[in-house]
Amino acid sequence: MPDELRPIIGKREIWVSYKTDSFADAKRRHHREMAVVDALFEDARKRLASGGDPSSIARKEAARIAQATVEDIHHAARAWFHAEEGRLLDRWRRAGSHDGGTAVEREDGLHALQDNQAAIHGPAGEEWAAEAAQKAFAARNLTLPPGALFAEAVEAFHAAAKEAVDRAVQRWGGRPVEPPRDRRFADVTAGSPAPVPPPPAVTLRALCDAYLNDPERADISPKTRVKYVGSLRLLCDLIGEDRRADSITREDCRRVRTVLLTYPTNAVQRYPGLTARQVAEAAARDGVPPMSAKTLRHHLDILATLFRWGEKEKVIRLPDGNPAVGLQATTAKNVTARKGEDRRPFTPAELTAIFKAPLYIGCENDEEGYHLPGPNHPRRGRFWVPLLGLYAGLRLNEACQLLTADVEEVDGVHVIHVRATTEGQRLKTKAAERRIPVHPELQRIGFLHLVSRQRLAGEVRLFPDLRAGKLGNYSDPFSKWFARFLDKVGVKAPGAVFHSFRHGFRDRMTEAGIPDSVADLLGGWTAPGRKSEGGRYGEGGSVRFLAEHVARITYPGLNLDHLHLSNEEAS
Repeated sequence: MPDELRPIIGKREIWVSYKTDSFADAKRRHHREMAVVDALFEDARKRLASGGDPSSIARKEAARIAQATVEDIHHAARAWFHAEEGRLLDRWRRAGSHDGGTAVEREDGLHALQDNQAAIHGPAGEEWAAEAAQKAFAARNLTLPPGALFAEAVEAFHAAAKEAVDRAVQRWGGRPVEPPRDRRFADVTAGSPAPVPPPPAVTLRALCDAYLNDPERADISPKTRVKYVGSLRLLCDLIGEDRRADSITREDCRRVRTVLLTYPTNAVQRYPGLTARQVAEAAARDGVPPMSAKTLRHHLDILATLFRWGEKEKVIRLPDGNPAVGLQATTAKNVTARKGEDRRPFTPAELTAIFKAPLYIGCENDEEGYHLPGPNHPRRGRFWVPLLGLYAGLRLNEACQLLTADVEEVDGVHVIHVRATTEGQRLKTKAAERRIPVHPELQRIGFLHLVSRQRLAGEVRLFPDLRAGKLGNYSDPFSKWFARFLDKVGVKAPGAVFHSFRHGFRDRMTEAGIPDSVADLLGGWTAPGRKSEGGRYGEGGSVRFLAEHVARITYPGLNLDHLHLSNEEAS
């Protein structure tokens, strides 16, 4: 798929199965499918050239989400045949009422219809049928994707056109009009009621695409989008992407959960080429641990959210309610399998092991030699980011993406302003934007000295040595390195990850008697049932109030005196 057309068409690839063992038959179908694809590309290029940017076009196309079904195709062909029968019959009647010109009119009309009949029954008839089908479904706001459905529509419209023109030729030639040879049109006449269209059938795949393309999700991070896409792809695999979304039942959702209870992490890498159900069976057979309860809960939440969004946007109707809402993400089976793997704070012993590692007391370097004892004391990203998690409660990406301008002085208080003001900076939630006073221990270790040095060097980013990952997040490469770092220092217990700093930060605030409302502000949390209070503190004298609370955060049993700058170093 050409890169510039992907946002317009909404796909990266087009897959079509010819479903035949005959090379000649496959070759014939291939030519037809390539014509369809070429027409699809040409239409997309026209829309792109018409002045709309790909993102806006994609948003407009998101409204057309209902995919045509076989039932829709047969109705559309019958409706077209009904309208065409009425038009041709009316034309024949008008020709017969002209005084003095009846014979000429009928002869000319018959010759024109016979030429049209020859064209419709020939190769040009399929081309006409393809165009007519596309117009008919566009008028109903239905998609007609390339492949078997498109071929079905072309055949149905071609049959309708042949029936209509054959009947017209018989009528204009003065012969009795024979009943339609195709049963689909046997009961349709110009005088019969117009066929009533069935309600649009929104497939699960179409619903997923529309949900992802909703303008509300235009600003989500690439990493979050990848998680959404992966989760929805897995759900489509388990339920069936061509399944009508409004036909999915509670029992279907329970079956999804049952499979996911044995579904492993890194499934595609472990079992390439297998379906989701086959992967789950293979993992259970091989004794591969299942995904965590948290990941399972994420998949089930996405499914419930998808249905909730579809009903809210009036895309689907759920007379029996949301079939996925309230599904429990844990059972005794997967709780036991993943016991102890939930994130938790570091223990005092683990914090001591981390901050007494060679990186903090003397190493070869802070790259490949970070775990080897040596004479050097580099103080760059790998040194500072864990400390910012410890004493500022920063999320990993929040710390890695800091700019020198994000450390400010407000009313005599130095604060870290967590925000997203430049390209590459991202916030997890709206509540994540906040100002956190620089903890006295960070000042003693030399954080403000670092900021001044980076500004004098003309650096925009506080940690220019840290690189972003493939999805633009600085946290991705750092997270992988930090996992190796923990292994090197002997912190191997389940649940010990970088986010453990943030859990510990919250616990230390609780033990220091800091009110939950203030803790929520400092950590960028929104308490359940309460709107974010971000902005209530952080301006003018209020930062002094926050600084008083931050200064009370301590870690009993952890001594970082060896990291403090000497007076000479600090000057």
